[in-house]
Amino acid sequence: MSKKIRKPYSKIKELREKQGLTQQEMAEMLEITHTSIANWENNRALLDKIEILSKLCTILECQIHDLFGYTHEITEQDAKDERLKIIQDRLHKKQQEQTDK
Repeated sequence: MSKKIRKPYSKIKELREKQGLTQQEMAEMLEITHTSIANWENNRALLDKIEILSKLCTILECQIHDLFGYTHEITEQDAKDERLKIIQDRLHKKQQEQTDK
């Protein structure tokens, strides 16, 4: 599977600037300090309140996974491999159950 993961919140600054907002303006909208936003943008602190995360996504017009810079692309072969793994795991579990009896 092809996964790309950046540091937490690495896209906040980019998305904030795209909306034409300063850290102070966004902080006022979220009812927090601009220092908190600066800390998130520089990966010095993690956002730990789901309510703020939800508001942040609304303000930045994005999804939660966009804040993390996470994308997940799955190919047809990846999907087949995953299904095969699930089937193999189930068979192994059944074999274990039979052996344990």
